[in-house]
Amino acid sequence: MKKIKLVFVFLMLCLAVSAQKVSMPSNLLGEYFGNAEVETTSDEHPEGSKTKKSFSAVISKDGSETYKVVIKGYSLGGEKIKDFSVKELILLFDNPTGRWKIFQENTAYIGFQTESGKEFNVFVSVDNAESWITSEGEMKLVFYATYNNNSVFMTTSFTGKLKKTTTGIERMDTAEKGELKSNIFNLQGHRLRKLQRGINIVNGKKILVK
Repeated sequence: MKKIKLVFVFLMLCLAVSAQKVSMPSNLLGEYFGNAEVETTSDEHPEGSKTKKSFSAVISKDGSETYKVVIKGYSLGGEKIKDFSVKELILLFDNPTGRWKIFQENTAYIGFQTESGKEFNVFVSVDNAESWITSEGEMKLVFYATYNNNSVFMTTSFTGKLKKTTTGIERMDTAEKGELKSNIFNLQGHRLRKLQRGINIVNGKKILVK
């Protein structure tokens, strides 16, 4: 019995080390665009069917330690629905994989409304084991939805990439610096002989040199 308790404590310690509540970098927040495979089964069609969908998922802070995902461009029952949110999500950093795992604290019913005005009361649950975000800006989000008195069950497996925000400033590596021969100015409009650390204007474009 004592050995069993020790094994249990060891496994709990491994889980604690593996997944840590670490704030995800703000540059990974934003809108992820991608595609999903949706498998639908129902009482009428227990054999099920699979379809492809394209939509986006926007992840943002929902509190000091929680996040929310807004699904945009999703369809349900053959109709496009308005944006809906999955809230009270926790992101835990997983050391072995280097990913932030997405955990849903509380499953909930969410009121869906189609663009034509139809309403659905849908039970939504995130698959905590199969949902994550990488440091490279890739998201996998798997969630389940049931509606029509639990007669319809949908599994959505979404993969997407973070939309890059453009600032009008480009970066330049060391090799490019050595090859550059063009008109260079600083932000004050003074001509420069060579690139300097910081923001330079090269042929009318802003270049960030680190």
